[in-house]
Amino acid sequence: MNSSANPPPTWDELLFGRYAAVAWTLCLGTAMHATAWYILATALPSTVADVGGAALVSWVVSIYLVASIVTGSASGLLKSRYGSRPVVVVAATVFLIGTVVAATATSMAMVVAGRALQGFGEGVIWAVTTILVKDLLPNEAVPPMYAILGVVWAAAAVIGPLASGILVEVWSWRGALWSLQPIAVVYIALVQFVVPPVAPSRAELRFPLLRLLLIAAGVVALSVGAAIADPMPSALALAIAVALIAGTLIADGGARTPLFPRDLMRRGAVAPTGIWVLTLMFCAEAGVSVYVALLAQQLFGASPVVAGYILAVVAFAWTSGALAVARARRSVVDILILAGPILLVAGLVGTAVAFAAHALILLIVALVVVGLAFGFAYTFVAQRVLAHARPEESDVTAGALPTLEATGAAFGAALAGLVGNLTGIAALGDPDALRSGAVWVMALGAAIATPAVLGAFVLVRRSAPVPAPVSG
Repeated sequence: MNSSANPPPTWDELLFGRYAAVAWTLCLGTAMHATAWYILATALPSTVADVGGAALVSWVVSIYLVASIVTGSASGLLKSRYGSRPVVVVAATVFLIGTVVAATATSMAMVVAGRALQGFGEGVIWAVTTILVKDLLPNEAVPPMYAILGVVWAAAAVIGPLASGILVEVWSWRGALWSLQPIAVVYIALVQFVVPPVAPSRAELRFPLLRLLLIAAGVVALSVGAAIADPMPSALALAIAVALIAGTLIADGGARTPLFPRDLMRRGAVAPTGIWVLTLMFCAEAGVSVYVALLAQQLFGASPVVAGYILAVVAFAWTSGALAVARARRSVVDILILAGPILLVAGLVGTAVAFAAHALILLIVALVVVGLAFGFAYTFVAQRVLAHARPEESDVTAGALPTLEATGAAFGAALAGLVGNLTGIAALGDPDALRSGAVWVMALGAAIATPAVLGAFVLVRRSAPVPAPVSG
């Protein structure tokens, strides 16, 4: 959709006015993606107690990660060839089938298979949601729309575990999974109504199966590296993952049907620079997601519920920050882009200091800063990326954003696990070792976020203060 330099639409216009159908469709797709994650995480202990297979629990997460990143990588290409509507409908149908398989499982292997199908569907849904934001809304509506999607994520972080826990208690873990079905059915119906049909492209599609398999192999190596407690095999697995994924990205730049922007590995290009800023930020924050709830319980004596809400401070701050700046004047957008990675470095340093000083209040403040880093910058970096993508790579670029963010988070989680095991977090009975390990992990995150600061400066310097209108 074309747009001129107009003021952002009001919240009423987005949610209850002319953009309401689009906004609620995007919200429902995000809710399905976010809620499925939290529901399964909450229901998993009951699942293991019912069907056994504790040894396969880690693969419930790993196989989902592999599936979603692989299909997310191909989503821009598929959307360009077939159009958003059929691609999303098929993806949501695959998600539905996966939910049925998981909910009717008689073994953990079936749960893993169902989660794989969910991942295949969700990878496309989440990536195409990013594409639809710029296709179905005017450019000035992008920041407030992303803020609303952030509210959906934060709500899922609060309501998902609570609702799942209630369903598990009064019904069963299967009932918790079945609750996802109505969301998916309504989402499919809304997509059919909201997303316009597009004639399939007549261009020949050479599906890049080998590159997708190499990406899958790299993500599997990441998952293995994150799960191995022994540092040497873990480091080897991570090195293999880096080689596979980096090699694939380099080869993809010269491919006839690229999965990612061709300039992704070229220094200084505007859209790829923005993508790497966000990828580094997600990579840097991963240690917080992996360890803060555990450390809050072990070091501060928090209950599991309280520890979960301490971690959720990041999501709440992200959403609050995004809402606060969603209608920011163009003159401050560059400042917000720069503020994001700078605040992230400061917040991660703050978490390290908080653990070293055993200061819970400081930890919460630092987590607020981490959340605000994403809330202030994410929308405007993403908007800048979409505005400066090559016209012929618009869909591929939009689909690359969530896919590479997820890949960055996976790398960050694996690196955090490696450093944590090397520096003492594995010693759960030793508070001093835990504190030492926590400081090292958070310092690692700050180090990873530092190049994102430089990337933000490059992005601001080389791109227009006001993104060009996006056509879809």
